[in-house]
Parts: sequence; structure tokens; C-alpha cells
Amino acid sequence: MVTIKEMLAPKGSKCRPGYALKATYITIHNTANTNSGAGAENHGKYLQGGGKSNTVSWHYAVDDKLIVRCIPENEAAWHAGDGGKGTGNRNSLAIEICENPESNLETATNNAAELTASLMEKYGIPLDHVVQHNHWSGKDCPRRIRKGEPYNWDTFLDRVQGYLAGEAPTTSAPAASTTETIDVECQAYTGKSWLDWIENYNTVNSDGYAGVIGKAITALRVGLSKGHVRYRGHIKGGGWLDWVQDYNLVNSDGYAGVLGKEMDMLQMTLVDLPGYAVEYRVSTVGGAYLPWVRNYNTANSDGYAGVKGKPFDRVQIRVVKV
Repeated sequence: MVTIKEMLAPKGSKCRPGYALKATYITIHNTANTNSGAGAENHGKYLQGGGKSNTVSWHYAVDDKLIVRCIPENEAAWHAGDGGKGTGNRNSLAIEICENPESNLETATNNAAELTASLMEKYGIPLDHVVQHNHWSGKDCPRRIRKGEPYNWDTFLDRVQGYLAGEAPTTSAPAASTTETIDVECQAYTGKSWLDWIENYNTVNSDGYAGVIGKAITALRVGLSKGHVRYRGHIKGGGWLDWVQDYNLVNSDGYAGVLGKEMDMLQMTLVDLPGYAVEYRVSTVGGAYLPWVRNYNTANSDGYAGVKGKPFDRVQIRVVKV
């Protein structure tokens, strides 16, 4: 099982009522939060911060890389929508499956199935007491599983049973071969025009990077030979722009940046490429390359390439096996 990180909501807060819970059910949810960065850890931070004053909570938030425990298993959480004394709220453990775009939904759902199996064994909960949020309140939740994304409820229960039997599931989106090379193509916009496409990178000549030394990049297009890449730019003196996935040649949804406005920071991540990471670096105008950055985060300067306030003129990108 992936790592379980404890990020408990504060005692005495509205989201953590403190009522004793004897777990006889497990309730499965989807977060319905598709915002960038809304993974398991940020759901934990929410209940420790702005969400602590709301009567909404969950025991676990799960994404494709991490499980976060937010309410102790022996305490009730407000999640089922069946009232303060309802069986769902007072006798079931709540698992929220994250839907943020950086998380692989199938892997996250598999992680939730494995966590479910572990909790069933721990508390002696039978499979017919693993239920959807819909079971308690009629809400369309877990909405993604109810739509068959990444698979339907019967498949989820089958995977829970598989984990109980010690069998890892065969996913419909298996990790790529360890010998497979993922090619990266990149195109930069400087001045008033798009430059030539660059494939992969090298450290020998100008074919190894996108950009022109001394000319600030104002827009970027990126694509992969397999899977998908999501990326966004930060405008010098402004803020982060919307995330872009892959590229197109038709409109502004097909690239990161604003033509004519210098970018000073860049963030990138992969979609549908389990077992791989994207690494990228930039050079400030007229300067040297900054350190390589792997994927992104929202916590510190290790989560982006660039220096705030300083435009960059070259970009190098590679996809690596992890």
C-alpha cells in the first residue's frame, strides 16, 4: 500500500465532532474537486485550516501517490449526509478518492480499494457493508465510479476482493515498459514568432533547447510521444496562468503563456504515464541553467522552474523513469 500520512483535523473543531465510532461500514466518495493541486495532502491541509469550521469531513483522502488520514478511525466524521445520528456518519469510515487532474484516477481508485480491504480486515467489515455515499443520502457520489470512471462499482468491489486475496489488480492503464523512451517535443515563442520545434534535449548545441539566448520566452507548446503533459506559465509581474494539456495549433488553449508577455516561472506534470516523471529546467535571460525540477508542487521553490521576476530564455525538458 502507498504511504499513509497522518494530518489530523484539530480536536474540538466542527469538522471533527469527537463522537466515538465503532466502524461497521466503509463509505466510498469521490471528492468532486477537480481543481489543480487538490490531492490527498491538500485535502488534509483543508481540514486543518479553512475547512475545520465546517461540518464536513472524512477519515481518509486518497490520490495516486499518497493516503492521508484526517479523522481518527475511532471518531465519527461528517460525510454521509444522513444526519447527526445517522449510521453513515456515526458507524462508517469515509474514504475520499481525489479527482485533481495531476492524479491518475485509476491508480487513486485502486489505492482506495486496497485501503478498503485493509480496513475490512482490521475491523471485520463484510463486503456488503462497503457502500457508496449514495447508499446513505441518495447523492450522486462517488460520482466518477457511478459514471464508470475509471471503472464501475462492481469492478471496484472486485478489486477490493482481489486485495483481500493478496492479488494486485491488472489495470487498464499499466505502467509503460522500463525500456520505452518517451520523446518530448517543445516549441517556444519569442519576439513575434514561434521558433522551430525541438525534440528532446542535449547540452551540445541550440538543437538541444527551446528558445534563443537573450530573448525572453512568452509562450510554450509541449507534447509527448505517449501519455500527456500538463503545464502552465507564470507571467512576470502577474500570476499563474491556467493549466494546458499537450498543445494545439488553433488557439490559446494550445499553449502556455500570453504572446508578448514574459514568463518567469514554469510548472509541469504528467498524466496517464505511471512510473515516469517529467523533469525540466530553464535559464534566466542571459544567465545559466537553473537546477532540474521534477514534476511540481505548490509548497516551495522546488515546485517550479525559474526565478520570480526574472524572465527565462531557454527551456529543456525530459521524461524519466522513476
